[in-house]
Amino acid sequence: MNKIIKKTITRVLSLSIISTHFFSTANLTYAKELSGSYIYNSQEVISNELNANISKEEIENNINEIASDMVDVIIETSAIEDTEPIVEDVVEDVVEIPGITTINLPYYSSYKGFKSYMGYNMLTDKNSAQYQLQLNAYTGNYGIRMINGRYMVAIGSYFGLRIGDEFDIILENGTIIPAIMGDLKDNKDTDSNNVYTVATNCCTEFIVDTGSYEFKQYKNMGDVSYACEEWNSKVVAIQFVN
Repeated sequence: MNKIIKKTITRVLSLSIISTHFFSTANLTYAKELSGSYIYNSQEVISNELNANISKEEIENNINEIASDMVDVIIETSAIEDTEPIVEDVVEDVVEIPGITTINLPYYSSYKGFKSYMGYNMLTDKNSAQYQLQLNAYTGNYGIRMINGRYMVAIGSYFGLRIGDEFDIILENGTIIPAIMGDLKDNKDTDSNNVYTVATNCCTEFIVDTGSYEFKQYKNMGDVSYACEEWNSKVVAIQFVN
């Protein structure tokens, strides 16, 4: 039996007890609507009725009327709850709207927003998709390798993207960084979800030109977050067009 119905029946029974022990305040209870607001304070009713010299029979009639009303509520509530189960709020990891998928990052206690980097010359396998993509890249803003205005970034397998796929990096402060998948993080280097690199506590690894002047402006910080003020924020989601 539904817990709410059980509680309601208990309150109805309590009203019946009042009719036989109406002088004992220890047995006085409240009849309560499911909405949580009190509809009848039986103790006040009895007190007021006695003060007005109303008979015990009339008090019992009032109580019986309340009990009848409560039974009607039970029946209505039972019918509703059989067809409309309670749904708890759930925070989705993956949010999809027509044409767009947003994947929220899972919680990782060590993650503080760090964004690592790697030199593009580390892509040495000429037969790999990474290497072939890199041939079409140029050194752009902040010394980061870019393709069609998007920054080349390595991410984990958690997101299900392939080399060359375009996506947006959503930061906690609302900044959106346009990116293209330039490399895939090795699962053995990442956490159990294959999102964060364990050694560096980062989820995004930017592919840079280590010889560029702009890169050297934040190289000593070791964190691409310092490339510009707007990027100094945690990554909270990865978004891409389906």
